[in-house]
Formats: sequence, C-alpha cells, structure tokens
Amino acid sequence: MSDTAEWITATAKEWGMRVQNSSSATVASGSDLDQDTALPGGLTPARLAWRAIGTAGEHLAAMHHMLITSDNGVRAKPYLTLARATMLGAAKAIFVLEPDMALDRRTRSLRLLRAEIEDLHRLVSDWEKSSRAVTDARDAVDDLRRECQQELRNADVKADSVVSETDLLVAVAPHLHGGTRDPLASIMDVWRLSSATAHARTWSWDSGLEDEEPLTQYLRIWSVPVGLLEESWVLWNKRRKP
Repeated sequence: MSDTAEWITATAKEWGMRVQNSSSATVASGSDLDQDTALPGGLTPARLAWRAIGTAGEHLAAMHHMLITSDNGVRAKPYLTLARATMLGAAKAIFVLEPDMALDRRTRSLRLLRAEIEDLHRLVSDWEKSSRAVTDARDAVDDLRRECQQELRNADVKADSVVSETDLLVAVAPHLHGGTRDPLASIMDVWRLSSATAHARTWSWDSGLEDEEPLTQYLRIWSVPVGLLEESWVLWNKRRKP
C-alpha cells in the first residue's frame, strides 16, 4: 500500500475516534468562535461548522469500518456515496471557518442556513400533503426564513443569497493540498462521480472507475475528501482555541 493510502486509512480510523470524543466539539472561552453570536434558529457559526465536520467524519469513519470488515476489495459505488458526504461536510466547515472576521463567518453561515431553510420548506410541504398536522412547523420555518433574509439584508447581502454546492467546492479548492496540479479539477472529478452514484445515474457504470485496480480506486475516491476534511480540522482547531 502506498504512503498516501496508508495516510487515508489511518486518518479514517482517527476520525472514528474524533467524532465520538465530546471534547472535539468544545469551543474555548476567548477563542474566535466564542465571539460569534447565535444565528436565526439558535445555531452559532461554531455549531454549524461542527455539525458539518461531524457529519463528514462519521462518513469517513464508516468507510474505515467497511474497509476493515470486508475482504471483497473496494466497493467503488458505496465509497463514492460516503466520499460525497465527507467532501461536502468538510467544504461547508472550511467555508464558514476560513474568514478571520466574525462578520464574514456570520454572513457565510447565513448563506448556508438560507439554503437549508428551503430544504425545510420542502419537507414541511411534504408533511402537509401527507395530512400531518404541521401548522406550528410551517410557522416556525416561515419565521426562520424571514429572520435569515433580514439578517442578510443587514449585512448588505441579497436576502435570498445562497451558496450552491458547486460554488462551495470552488470556494474551498485552494485549501486542497498534496501536490495535485489542479485542485478544483480533482475535487470536481470526485464530486461528479459521487453525485452520479448518489443519484443512481446509469452512465456512472460506464465511467471506467471500477475497471481500475483497487488501490487506484481507493486513492482517486478518497484523497480529495480526506484532504479537505483534514484542512477543516486544522481550521476548526485554529478558531476554537484562544
């Protein structure tokens, strides 16, 4: 196994322990994140970032569990689905944690929250169509949307400003290290293959990935998500400690 593959495997094991350690989510008094105030709905930028990192870490840990409990080689399609969530969670955390200024962290958090609110609206609509009593939920989501929109206006940002997943990955690409000639192209390679798998696109069967040797598959699928997640961990510790 190559040095990079060993690093991926060791990092995945480490994340299995990190996400179960409550101290990993602790924000120290006097730190950058300790200065950030609550967002609409009660989350802080710190809690939003940790939830993104924690979700990513759980998926990476699941990959490690799959690896050590299987003797059937690399499962490219399930790995891609896990890699997609790992990469997206890491990217969200980097996006929030990158700015030095609290106002910038808050504005970025609001833009991510604004996108999530639309997901909540669709969920409540589905509940309503299934004849659930959701009046309180509808009112709460409407209030959350209005408050988020107002805060974005107060920050001189469009009220419906959101960050698409592609824009998010473009924004964090400079944080991907490891010698790749084009970090964004490497990110988008994994993103497009993993999105195709997550959406059960038929063309994903003809992408050629599963014709590659298991080690080549492993490196291609996991180098980018693990690289971004480790960068999010560095930023998280930078912002949560004095």
